Amino acid sequence: ALETTSNLSFSSMSPNGQWLAAANATQLFLFRLHHASTNNNEDTDLEPEKLSLPKPLDRITVVAMHFSQNLLFVADSMNRVFVVALSETVSVVSTLTLPQATELPISSLRTNRSGNFLVIMTKSSLNGVHVFHRGDNGMYSLYWSVPDLAGARPAAIAVIRETELAIATVSFHVHVFDLEQRKLTPWSQANKFPIERWPLEISNRKDFPVRLITNPKNESQLIMSSFGAFVVLNLDGQLPKHCRVVPETHVRSRRKRAREEEELSSSQGKTNSMIFVLPEQKSQNRPHHFNNDANARNCTVCLNYNSMLHLDFLDGDEMVVVEQPWLRVIATFPEALQ
Repeated sequence: ALETTSNLSFSSMSPNGQWLAAANATQLFLFRLHHASTNNNEDTDLEPEKLSLPKPLDRITVVAMHFSQNLLFVADSMNRVFVVALSETVSVVSTLTLPQATELPISSLRTNRSGNFLVIMTKSSLNGVHVFHRGDNGMYSLYWSVPDLAGARPAAIAVIRETELAIATVSFHVHVFDLEQRKLTPWSQANKFPIERWPLEISNRKDFPVRLITNPKNESQLIMSSFGAFVVLNLDGQLPKHCRVVPETHVRSRRKRAREEEELSSSQGKTNSMIFVLPEQKSQNRPHHFNNDANARNCTVCLNYNSMLHLDFLDGDEMVVVEQPWLRVIATFPEALQ
């Protein structure tokens, strides 16, 4: 058991399952995991070995961490990123700093699979995302500062297809950049910059994205997750005017649909959509009526889960969702009681 003076705020396991890192308000803890087989090698127990850390990692306020191969990247409250080499001994091989000062702390660190690109994100609307590249000497240096996203704050990042950077803003807009060419990919170029047209179902939401991941089996499927919904975008296809929503009968889908019909009737000079729009007209005007939209499946909004604490893939096409208990039960109450 790990005894600390305060609650743990971060934890992460390396993709190879050999390292575990955790942090509270003032300390970083690092463990090497030993796999011990029992019961004729059918079961495996993990035996963590706590490691001593060099300064300044022994007393640090961690704000983000990320594993990549034999490296651990640790960001602290002073906007420094420590590159930590993991082997028989633990050592800090370099310390990175942001090129521009910002009042907001680092909120996310991501790398591609090879570890050659490191992306550092703050939630600042100015100079919020910076890309570092690993040179032939194994050291990281500033490669590119992503242009401002039309005044929007970045909310989540992911390095996808090895050389592309996806950024989701707090308004659920997604921009995808080609890191090698340092410009928008054709998919994002088709959506314009700033974005001119975006599906209504993922616009003006009351929450914001907290993570971006891709399907390991198909990296063109980008999953953007908030606390109350997740969106699956097909980066190989054209965005539709309206996203497919599942389930269509969900109460949150009905509420948004009612607001859209009210706006439609107002634009037509009518005062009450329930009186002046015939049922068959309402069905045709609903954005979820996709009989004539060939691109509808390129954007799917899933409302099956609520108050999501975590979402990630276990394997290709196999995803796990962790929800906060009881709030889902409250969501089944009649609207007057919610």
